[in-house]
Amino acid sequence: MSRFGSLATVLTATSGRCKVLSMHRRREIQSLEMHRRIAAMMAHDPSRVLGKAMANLHAWMERHQGSALEAVFREWQDLLAHSSPSEMAAFLVADDKRAVRMRQSSPFAGVLSPQEVWAIKKQDGSNIC
Repeated sequence: MSRFGSLATVLTATSGRCKVLSMHRRREIQSLEMHRRIAAMMAHDPSRVLGKAMANLHAWMERHQGSALEAVFREWQDLLAHSSPSEMAAFLVADDKRAVRMRQSSPFAGVLSPQEVWAIKKQDGSNIC
């Protein structure tokens, strides 16, 4: 289990009181949940999932050429080029600083449906406590 736990676990009451999470922390937890689902999808259709990520990176690199974003996009390209689908799936849900940082600029946009993304975003803790 990652240091974040599941979305429900992190947002539930502790010692009879609700935890109040910062908006940044909520977004990190939501991102982790989205990437858990993407990692699961990778087991069934790695070519579609990885193909979408590579297509996004290619488009973003052209659009942001010469910007500070180019470095993180190159980092993603390198990671995708040198990782097997199972290694990539493990990285997407890792809880180390690099994985947390890189999820903030994930090239896997568009892999989940808009409905799946909104379902995750609606789980912001407001209905837990």
